Amino acid sequence: MGLAYAITASLSLWIVLWALGAKALDSFLLAALLMIIAVTVHTLSKYSPAKRKQR
Repeated sequence: MGLAYAITASLSLWIVLWALGAKALDSFLLAALLMIIAVTVHTLSKYSPAKRKQR
């Protein structure tokens, strides 16, 4: 669910920055950076010691 929030927030950020006069590419790069960070955190959280199952 966190990925959905991050994608929604990054696309909203892209639209807001673009509407405020920033270049579309610059706004998109910031949104893409936010999405990449969210995907990285989501992927690495699977390997967190707190999330591992004990045998």
